Amino acid sequence: MNAWKLVSYLLICIFALGTVSIDAQARADQISDEDVIERFKISTDGDAVYLPVTIGEKTYPFLLDTGATMTAIDRQLVNGDAPLQKRLQSTNSTIEVEVFDAPSARIGSIDLRASAPRVVGLEFKRQCEISGDECSGILGMDFLKNQIVRIDCDQGECVFLNRTQPAMGEKINLLVDRSKIPAVAVRIARPTSEYFDIDTGSCGIRASGMLMTSLCKDLIESGKAQIVGSTLGEDLAGISRSGMVQCESLKLVNFAVQKPIFRTGSRTNHLSMGFMSRFIMTFDFPNERLYLRPGKSFDAPDLCDRSGLHILRRGGKTIVHSVDQESASEVAGLREGDEILRVGDLTASQVRLLKLRELLCAEGQTVNVAARREDKEFNASLKLN
Repeated sequence: MNAWKLVSYLLICIFALGTVSIDAQARADQISDEDVIERFKISTDGDAVYLPVTIGEKTYPFLLDTGATMTAIDRQLVNGDAPLQKRLQSTNSTIEVEVFDAPSARIGSIDLRASAPRVVGLEFKRQCEISGDECSGILGMDFLKNQIVRIDCDQGECVFLNRTQPAMGEKINLLVDRSKIPAVAVRIARPTSEYFDIDTGSCGIRASGMLMTSLCKDLIESGKAQIVGSTLGEDLAGISRSGMVQCESLKLVNFAVQKPIFRTGSRTNHLSMGFMSRFIMTFDFPNERLYLRPGKSFDAPDLCDRSGLHILRRGGKTIVHSVDQESASEVAGLREGDEILRVGDLTASQVRLLKLRELLCAEGQTVNVAARREDKEFNASLKLN
C-alpha cells in the first residue's frame, strides 16, 4: 500500500469512528415514545424551567423548583380561606404561609392534585419583577418526588418519564432528608466534601449557586475564594441583595468546573440551575438517583455582574431597583427609579432581563445605556470592571 492510499485509508477510518460516535450519542439522546409520559418545550438558555399548568380552562407558567418543599400557586388562583398556616424555610429566614386545598390542575395529562393535595398560596409579583418572566406558581418536591424528570437545555425540552435508561449518564445517589430537597456531595476548592441542595428554582445569569455563610467565610479566609460583585435575589421573605464570590474549583463526582461563582449569605449550600444546566440531567426522584451527562455548555464560564446595576421589569418597563456604591453604574450617573431604554443595541423592553444582565457581565468592556429620568432621556457609558 503506497503512502497516499495509507493516508486515505486512515482518514476513512477516522471519519467512520467519528460517525459511529456521533450516531451512538444521537441514540443516547433519543427517548422511546413508550417511555414518555409528557414532553414540554423549555428555554435553551439554561435559565428557569417553566411548565404549562392548566387550572380550569386556562394554562399558566409554573417554575419547576427542586429547592421548594411544597407546590405554590398564585393567591388569586386558589379559592376560599386558608384551612391552615405553615412555617416554611426561605433562604435566610423562616416565614409563615397560608396553605390551601389544591385546585383541580394538571401538567399535560399529569394530575397535580394527586401528588400535591395542598398548596401554598403566594403572591408572585416580586418574582416576576426580578426575573422579567410571567410565573403563576411553583412545582415543588411534594409533586416532583413521584416523578422521573429529564431536563435537556441543549434540546430545549423537559420530559416526564415512566422509567430511566442506562445511557442517561453518570449515576449519582441523591441525599433526601425530611424536607424532600435533593442534595449531592460536592468538593469545593478543598479535598473534603460538602452537601449542596439542588435548586432548579435558583435562576438568572449563569452562576453555580449559593454558599452558606460559614463555608464562604472559610474559603475567603483561606484564599480559595474572592468577592467579585453583588446581585439581587428573591425568595419567600422578599427581595434581597447578596454578594458574589468566585472559588477556585468545584467537583461533583468526576465532573470538575473551574472558577465557579456563588451568591453568599445562605443558610445552606445550593447548586443552581446555572450549574445544573451544564448537564443533560435526569432526576429519578422515586429511587433517589440523578443521572448527569455533560451538555454543550458544560465548559461555559460562570458570569458575574460588573456594572452594579440592579434592574426589574415593572409594567413592561425596565426599571433600576438600585445601584451599588462606587460601581460603574453610579459613576455613569444612573440612579434608583431610572427607566432603562436600551442596553447596547438591544431595546430593553423587547428582550428578557437575562439577556440585558448578561451584557453587563463583560469584564473590561464599555456598555452604552440609554435611560429616562422623569421626562428626560440621557446616555450613560458603563465601564465594566
